[in-house]
Amino acid sequence: MAAARPHHRAPPGRVPTRCVAALCAACFLLGVCVVNRYWAVPEPPDCPSKANSGRSRAVLSQAQTREVIIALDRTISDIEMRLAAARAAQMRNQGVSPSDSAADQGNMRPRLLFVMGIMTTFDNRRRRDSIRKTWMPQGERLRMLEKDKGIVTRFVIGRSANPGPDSEVERAMDAEEKEYNDILRLVCRVDYFQLL
Repeated sequence: MAAARPHHRAPPGRVPTRCVAALCAACFLLGVCVVNRYWAVPEPPDCPSKANSGRSRAVLSQAQTREVIIALDRTISDIEMRLAAARAAQMRNQGVSPSDSAADQGNMRPRLLFVMGIMTTFDNRRRRDSIRKTWMPQGERLRMLEKDKGIVTRFVIGRSANPGPDSEVERAMDAEEKEYNDILRLVCRVDYFQLL
C-alpha cells in the first residue's frame, strides 16, 4: 500500500504562492486595460506631408536641369577661352610663338615623381663612392631611372668658401661631377659646420 502524502499547510503569516501569481496576473491585465483606455496616442497636427513636397522639388529640379547644364557649359567654355588667351599671352611675353609651343611640348621634361638629395661635403669623397657602389645607380641606369620612373638622385653640395678656377676643392668637385654626373651644385657657400 502506498502511503498517502500528508497535506502541508502554510504557516499562518505566509501568503500562498498561487494567490501571489493570481494577484500579479490580475494587476497586469488591469494595467493593460487602463492604459489602452485612457492613454490615447496623440494624432499629429495637420502638416503638409514631406513626401509630397519632395516630389514637387524633384519635378522642379528636373524641369530646370537642362538650363543648369547649359549655364555650366557656358561657364566652362568661358574659363577655357580665358585660359587659352592667358597661355598665348604668356608665350608671347617669353618670345615663343604658339606654333612653336605645340612642337616643344613633345620635348618637355616629364614630371618628376621624387627627388632625393644626399647632403655631402667636399671632403666626403669616400662616402660618396661607397654610396655609388652600394645602392645608387650610375651612368645610363641613373638616366633611365630619371627618365622612366621620374626619380632623381643627386649628391647636393654648395660652393667652397674661396671659389674660383684656381681653387683645388672646386677643381676636384668639377672633375667628379664630369665623371659621374650625379652632383647638384648649390649657388650658396657651404661650410662644414653649417651642415651639422
